[in-house]
Amino acid sequence: GRSVKAPWRTIAHAAKEAEAGDAVLVAPGEYGAEQAVFANSGEPGRPIVIKGDGGRPRLESDDKKATAFLVEGKHHIHIEGFDIRGYGEPVRLTRQASYCWTRDLRCTGAAGTAISIVDDAHHCWVDGP
Repeated sequence: GRSVKAPWRTIAHAAKEAEAGDAVLVAPGEYGAEQAVFANSGEPGRPIVIKGDGGRPRLESDDKKATAFLVEGKHHIHIEGFDIRGYGEPVRLTRQASYCWTRDLRCTGAAGTAISIVDDAHHCWVDGP
């Protein structure tokens, strides 16, 4: 939710609701086969940040066609500090997504590329641990 006292139940819901300037802090734990699709863009100086807080949240899927985080045509999205296991494509930045970055993601067991920056996505980068 909009406060620590009233959190959203899923990462997918948080990605759908987050707006420019929001920081979504995800507690450590097992989140199963989430598929987070960002509905909104951040803005310069006001990105949408979704990050592990106080530990590493884990997303895990057996679906080799699934994507954990999809940024499609959105801008200024930051994804940080997750363990992502077994997805076909853990993170996909696509369709002119721009000014997005991932940091400190551990992607294991992916069927294909762990982090894809494709389809005219630009000014996006990956920062390892």
